[in-house]
Amino acid sequence: MVASMRRSGTHLLIDAILNNFAIYKRDPLHIDLDLYLKNGYPLADLLRCHGYVIKTHFPQTLAMEFEPQVRAVAEQAFVLTPSRPLEEVYRSSLTFGATVGAEEFAKQSEQFDTFWRQYHPLSVPFAGLTNTVNYECLLAKIGQVIGVEPNQKPIYPFSKNQRALVYLSKTLTRLLGSHSPVVNTTISFAKSSSAKLSVNSP
Repeated sequence: MVASMRRSGTHLLIDAILNNFAIYKRDPLHIDLDLYLKNGYPLADLLRCHGYVIKTHFPQTLAMEFEPQVRAVAEQAFVLTPSRPLEEVYRSSLTFGATVGAEEFAKQSEQFDTFWRQYHPLSVPFAGLTNTVNYECLLAKIGQVIGVEPNQKPIYPFSKNQRALVYLSKTLTRLLGSHSPVVNTTISFAKSSSAKLSVNSP
């Protein structure tokens, strides 16, 4: 279960798992718990299936009325959270259309941390998901938590100057799903912003 604030590295972490732990590379590639619950699909069906990557931004983008269902899933899952400096997350959120103020955003972050620390998640550094340095050690650490050995041949994240390969992997992922040689579920390249902001971590 990848629990995260939006723009904190959600899909980088999802892709690290899908590309390097064969047991999780399935159809669908991952389950969006927030949409699943909002659409009213049966929670029992989700609790019966195993071996899927499930993502959620609760409680940032999912109403508190869904807390019991989120807890039911979290209690059966290995919880991982990408960790990125809050100011970077906020800046990225602004460039992707967020309109929330810095104070409210900090409050959302505090609510997120308060809820998820109960499940003792593995914190995965954003910086570790974006470069190849110590990437195999990062995969080994994830493997220890989820009880699965990573694939023998690791698939490393693309660098920012490999745009052609990124677009190719995105296209193949959308066309082939789990059969794509390299899965890339990321939303978009980072956008630049000249906005001046200050967000203090709670």
